Amino acid sequence: MKHRNTTPSVRIRPGDFILAMERKKEYAIVYVGEEFSVLCERSSKTKLVLNQISTTSLIENLDAKTFVLESHDETVIDESSMSDISRNNYHQKRAIIKDVSTVYGPTYLGLIGRKKKPELDSIYKKYHITKATLLRTINIYLQSGCQLSSLIEKRGLTAGNYKQSGTKFRGRKPTEGPREAKALTELDIKFMQESIELLKNQKSHVATKKDAYIDMLTRHYTKNVINADGTISRELLPIGEFPSIKQYYNYASKTISKQEFDIIKTSAREHRNDKRALHGTERGELTYPGELCDIDATPVDIYLVSKSDPTQLVNRGHMYFIIDVLTGMILAGNVSFEDNSNAAVTNVLINLKREGRDRLLRETGVTLDSDDYWPTDIKPGTLRCDRGSEFVSSEFRRKCKELGITIQLVPAATGSMKGTVEKEFNQFNLANSDFFEHKGLILKRYDSDHKKTACMDISDMRTIMVSYILYHNGRVIESRMRSPEMIDNNVSSSPVELWKFYSRLNAPHIITMDINQYIWALMKPARASKTRQGIKFKGLFYICNQDVNLGQFMMQYGPAVSMDIRYDESSMEHIFYVSDGRLYTARLNPAYTEQLGYASMSYDMFMSYRSKERAQLKNSRHANLKRHIEQNERLEAIASGKEASPQPEKTSRIKENTRREKEADNREHSISSLIEKEPIKPDADISTISEAKKEASEQNSADAAYDDEDLDRPIREEDPDAFREAFLKKYGYKK
Repeated sequence: MKHRNTTPSVRIRPGDFILAMERKKEYAIVYVGEEFSVLCERSSKTKLVLNQISTTSLIENLDAKTFVLESHDETVIDESSMSDISRNNYHQKRAIIKDVSTVYGPTYLGLIGRKKKPELDSIYKKYHITKATLLRTINIYLQSGCQLSSLIEKRGLTAGNYKQSGTKFRGRKPTEGPREAKALTELDIKFMQESIELLKNQKSHVATKKDAYIDMLTRHYTKNVINADGTISRELLPIGEFPSIKQYYNYASKTISKQEFDIIKTSAREHRNDKRALHGTERGELTYPGELCDIDATPVDIYLVSKSDPTQLVNRGHMYFIIDVLTGMILAGNVSFEDNSNAAVTNVLINLKREGRDRLLRETGVTLDSDDYWPTDIKPGTLRCDRGSEFVSSEFRRKCKELGITIQLVPAATGSMKGTVEKEFNQFNLANSDFFEHKGLILKRYDSDHKKTACMDISDMRTIMVSYILYHNGRVIESRMRSPEMIDNNVSSSPVELWKFYSRLNAPHIITMDINQYIWALMKPARASKTRQGIKFKGLFYICNQDVNLGQFMMQYGPAVSMDIRYDESSMEHIFYVSDGRLYTARLNPAYTEQLGYASMSYDMFMSYRSKERAQLKNSRHANLKRHIEQNERLEAIASGKEASPQPEKTSRIKENTRREKEADNREHSISSLIEKEPIKPDADISTISEAKKEASEQNSADAAYDDEDLDRPIREEDPDAFREAFLKKYGYKK
């Protein structure tokens, strides 16, 4: 399926900064829509100023250079480097912004004007903050272009930079009695957090907030007292030396949501049944596109072959979809051989961003004439999923928490509770059945020949998936019920038309993270060590030439330093880390040639090699022990046969003795002694070498009888026998 590409000349998105050249004012883009956009003036420190402008006019001004897009540094958030207090403040502000976005987002135009805003009153009361604090938080967030990094206090960017004084109290002094509240320290907050975790554990003896509070006091705020009878008992510290019950309740309300506490009091199943709508469709209570999305996976009913060698049969691919429940729009999809793994979830979540979707389009060769058929940068409010291992993992919860997405798990074996995505998988298989019956399609009958006829690879499968997404998002779903307003406005029941219709009523929430922050949230965290060889992770060494601080550390002599990193589970070639708010990419150090073979491996494949290596080393340890014992026996045999014979002359003339010993040793071990000597062949009348030597000696004695004159006589050749005899006598050859 081919479409023309008609993208605007200037691409704008929330988070960009714009400078109006004539007014000399700077604005942050808060919202970009089809008809209009919203800009937030950044010069005002106390007042929120939002300007609505036509999107077409905004692009024209950018083309005319009356508006200029400004570049700005993008800060990547690393929560592990924050102090506990700063991290808690950041999480609270994110929760506040999420509530504000639900009511006023994504345009936030409802925040301006003098009309009453009861929703804001309920928000600042919910989080026990002042209205001024709430407005200041909103102002800072919108002036940053909806960047989450603006919610971090500057002192909270690095752990340990901020210390609570612990000496000042807020509020007026009590009129009667001593002050019950205590200036909370980090240790007090740690104790309260431990108590909250105990409360969340439904198997513990702690059942209510008060039980948890009393348990905390018993553990940490009592002292031993010796009674008059000599027994020892526990006594509570004086008032003011432990957190009051009001302080504890306030902290608990910020840590445990009402939904979580309801689950603690009853059970997750009971709470879900109590809150679940009993009438109407699953779309009944949804108010904006993307508010509730289904995510699930299924094995594709087509066997595949290897890309590199089509004669090799491989298994089926696994397809993941993220589908909006309200409109039926498929927001993201991916096909790979990953199944029930964090890597599979990462692959589909990255395609929610424009960069991920565009990469998928380039790989498959499919282009779009409009983003309406596949909207991007949409943040799901809630992801509804089953209890697959990838969805109940702590890593999936961490990803969704950093992305600001809520998880809703359906009961086991109840696929009907996420029927939107389940029905779509059935439609996908039906759409392919007519074309791939003899191309590897699995037929549910006895004569299915899917393994013999398989001919498509994983790239073909991705192309099929992308084509289906565009087909599905544009097709009219005739069974979908429409309202009278839809019929009057000729709004069809296709996902693309329904998306436009509901977006005009309540716009979807946008992913405001830049691509670096988004990828950082998707990658898996881990610990590594900064050493003189580079960054050491799982026994491999990585370097980053762009990080000056890392280069200076490697030049210094010092112990290794632990650090936080993140890695892509599909490749061991790079790891990623944040330093001073900047995202760095470290690659495998090419100086260690043995480790370069791991660059093309996934994390799972690399760990399988690590396991194989450990098994080999374990086997070799036993062999090494045997060799060590044998070597000790040989050394002991050599040493036991030797005893020292001390003589005074042994210590003198060492140089001469060494020279004489060296000559003898060299004669015994000369290399010429290794040359094979050709054996001497005796004559026909001489049977042994000794006889030959004896005859030669006698001959030499006979020859000695001749004087020099006989030797000087010329040899005549007339008589052959005489000639031979004279020749042998003259030249000493034996007969």
